[in-house]
Amino acid sequence: MVVDRHSAVTRWMYAAGGSALRYSRLVLDFYTMLAFLAAYYRLLHLMLTLYRLSSALYRELGRRLRAAGGAHHLRWAVALHARLDATWRSTRAMLGLLLPLYLIVPLLLPLFSSAELVVFGLQAADPVALATCPLIVVAFVPQCLAGQRLLDASTGVALSAYCGPWLEEAVPERRIRLMVIDTRPQGVPVPGLGGLSRPTCLNAMRKWFQYVQVLLNFDSSL
Repeated sequence: MVVDRHSAVTRWMYAAGGSALRYSRLVLDFYTMLAFLAAYYRLLHLMLTLYRLSSALYRELGRRLRAAGGAHHLRWAVALHARLDATWRSTRAMLGLLLPLYLIVPLLLPLFSSAELVVFGLQAADPVALATCPLIVVAFVPQCLAGQRLLDASTGVALSAYCGPWLEEAVPERRIRLMVIDTRPQGVPVPGLGGLSRPTCLNAMRKWFQYVQVLLNFDSSL
């Protein structure tokens, strides 16, 4: 963020009088930021693609359950539902330790960046602050919306099973539909946040705007 001009390393660099050292540090900071952003957004694209594909599979599964006719088609759809749930549970367990650490970046960095932009202004702000300030909008919000779509799609499976052709099916098939209706929807739970959903997104954005408003009021009172 802001360069500490009173640190021992910075004083040595400025005392050396070598502009090459200062430019080398700027170049190093620039390429470090580029590498970080490239890795972060690549992982973000992978996770959003995973959420989108899972949502599409759940919606297609709901369509099959709604239109399933006969024991064979219904059992095939239910077996696909079980495999999809098991796959998503294993994926969620794999992401369980990664998500809290991954979400620290779009939640905490904009707080520090917003403080720097308010205090120092756009002209004097660090380039890293300018690059990380909108992370909450471009990284956290899309994940919450994708998690909400996944939750809605998996919840719609039970509704589709309920809207199926009950009168055309025998008792065993009706019991299978009741088991599908009783299944829990699949979401993206995050320890400390509850889950990636639309209410979580609204709550985080509201707190962020309140924080920025406090900074603006404090800066105007000085």
